[in-house]
Amino acid sequence: MSIERNRRRLREHLAVGHWDAAEVILDSWCDRGGHAQEQRLHRIQLLQQRGRYRAAWREAQALTVDPSLPTELFGEILACLRQFAAHDQIRDWASLPGLAQRLSPREAADGAIAISAVGEHALALAYANSAAERDPDDPLCRVHRALIAGYGGRDEVVGTDLDWACSRIDPPAMAFWLRSRSRRAAVAANDVAQLRMLMQQTHWHPEDRAYLAFALFKECDDLGDASAAFAALAEGCELMRAGARYDPVAESARAERIRAAFPLAQLPSAPADAAPHVPVFIVGLHRSGTTLLERMLGAADGVRDLGETDRLHVAIRAASDRLDGDTLRTGEPLRTDSIDWALLRQAYFASAARQTSAARMVTEKSPAHFWHVGFIRHAFPEARVLHLRRNPIDLCFANLRERFGPGVRHVYSQADLIHYHGLYRRMMEHWHRAYPGFVLDVEYEALVCDPVGESKRVFEFLGLPWRPEVVDLQARSEVPVTSLSASQVRQAVHTASVGRWRPYAEWLAPLCAAFPEST
Repeated sequence: MSIERNRRRLREHLAVGHWDAAEVILDSWCDRGGHAQEQRLHRIQLLQQRGRYRAAWREAQALTVDPSLPTELFGEILACLRQFAAHDQIRDWASLPGLAQRLSPREAADGAIAISAVGEHALALAYANSAAERDPDDPLCRVHRALIAGYGGRDEVVGTDLDWACSRIDPPAMAFWLRSRSRRAAVAANDVAQLRMLMQQTHWHPEDRAYLAFALFKECDDLGDASAAFAALAEGCELMRAGARYDPVAESARAERIRAAFPLAQLPSAPADAAPHVPVFIVGLHRSGTTLLERMLGAADGVRDLGETDRLHVAIRAASDRLDGDTLRTGEPLRTDSIDWALLRQAYFASAARQTSAARMVTEKSPAHFWHVGFIRHAFPEARVLHLRRNPIDLCFANLRERFGPGVRHVYSQADLIHYHGLYRRMMEHWHRAYPGFVLDVEYEALVCDPVGESKRVFEFLGLPWRPEVVDLQARSEVPVTSLSASQVRQAVHTASVGRWRPYAEWLAPLCAAFPEST
C-alpha cells in the first residue's frame, strides 16, 4: 500500500471513530519501517481518541525533529505538541531553518500562536511576520501578527495591522476588540459609531458579535458613558453565555471531590529526586493581579517568569492517565492513590527543562491552579504558592467585563461569578487548613497601593533578596506578556483599578448584595 493511501485511509478512519481499523493500518505501516515521526504523530492522535492519555503523552515526548517530513504535517505537529505543553520540543521543531516560509501563510500564523503559547515570543513574531508579509491582504494573518506583537509591546505593528483590518469592507470582529484593548478611546478618535453600525448587521456569528459588543463596551467605558457601556457589556455576556453555560451543580460537586481527596493534615513526604529549580505557583481568580506579581518576581536574579502555561494540567493528566484528570468533570471520585506522583513531577519539570535550565526559581501563573494546590503539595513539596486576593466586587466586575477564551464559563453573569467566587474562597480556606504555611496570601490592593512593602513581604516568603527594580515595571516593558493584562503591566504600578466597579454600581446590585463588606 502506498504511503499516500496509508495517510488517506488512516485519516478517514480517525475522522469517523473507527479506532480498530485505524490501528490495523497504522501497525501495518509501522511494520514496513520508515516515516517514524509521521507514524508517531498518527499514533498520538489515535491514543488520544482512545482515551489513553499517558501513552499519548509518552509518544509525544519521543516526537523528535525530522526535517524530511511533508510540509503539511509541520503545522499539525506544532498543534499536537502544544496540547502536551511541550515547550522545548515546540522550540526545536519551530527552529527548523526556513520552516516559517515553507508553511502556508495561514499555517505560519497558526504556528505563531502555538509558539507564543510556550513563551518563545521572538520566534513566534518571526512566524507571524512571515505570514503577514507573504499574504498582507489576509485579515487572519494581520490580526494574528497584531496579537503576537501586542504581547511584546510592539505598539507600532499592532496599530498598523489593526487599523488596516478595521478599515476593510468586511472587517474581522476580533480586530476591533484588539484595537479597543490596545489604546484608550477619545472623543476625537473612537470606534463607537462603526461598532454600532456593524452590530446592526445580521450576518455575524455569535462569537464575532460578542467581540464587537465587548469592543463597544470598552470604547464607551473609555468615554465615560457607563449606561451605553453596560448595555453593550450585557449583550456581549449574553452571547458568550449562550455558548459557554456554567453548571453550578457540577462545579460544586467538583469542589467537594477535590476537598475529599486532599483531607486536612495529609502531609506527603518529599520525593527522593532533587528538583532542578523551585517552582513558584501564582494562583487566584482571573484579573486578581497574578500577572502583576509575576512581573515583579521576574525582575529578581535567578527567577524565570514563565507566564500562564498548561504544564501542570498536562502533568496531572499524564499522572492520572485521563484527559480530565485535574477537573473530574465526569463526576467520578478523585483517588489520589491512583495518581503516579513521580510521573507528575517528572512530566512537569521535563516539559520546559532546557527553557528553564538557568533558573533557580520558575514562576507560573494560572487562575485554575487554585483547584490544584493539593496536587502541588504532593508532587512539589519544595514549591511555593502565592495567592492573589482582591476586593470581590472589583474582582468579579473585572471578570465580567472581559471576553475570555474557551473553557472559562463562569464570568458572563453576576450569579455565576458569585457562585464561583464562593467555591474559590472555600477551596482556598481548605488549603490553608490542610497545609498551614504553604500558601501566602497577597492582597492586590496592598500590592498596588504599597508595592514596596507588599513585594518585600512576598520576597521574604520566597527567600529572595528584594531590590527596588522589582516594582519598576516600565524598566521591563520589553519583556513579553501573554495575558489580557499585557498592556497594563507595562505601565507604572497604579491604583486606577481599585474601585473600578463604582461607576456601574446601579447595574451591579447582585454583586453588591453578595459582598456587602466590599462596598
